[in-house]
Amino acid sequence: MARYREQFDPAVMTSALEFFSAKVGSEALDAMLLAFVEQFPGISVIRGIETPRQWLEKGSGETSHRAAALEELLLLWTANRNEAFQPFAELFEEKTLAEKTVYRRVTRQLPNYFATVR
Repeated sequence: MARYREQFDPAVMTSALEFFSAKVGSEALDAMLLAFVEQFPGISVIRGIETPRQWLEKGSGETSHRAAALEELLLLWTANRNEAFQPFAELFEEKTLAEKTVYRRVTRQLPNYFATVR
């Protein structure tokens, strides 16, 4: 994804947030991102420096943490589709996201989104 951003579209994940917000609603998208960060927190959340919600409201450089979370979620989904990744499935389980958020609706739309970008 980093290479794609560098070579083709630096705003690909920011645009994805807009695309998926239109598809599932901004509240549902935000709830999914929050659930994702709660289940797969970064170091500042793990250390208790900030809550998942606080982390999502920030950014690093020009990248919002919401866009970073969506990218990580995309990578999680991709990894879980790879049979070679199965020995690690327990660590990267997506069942809770799929059952309690719009995760399935978003991931089903990933091919449609990427068909719209250059």
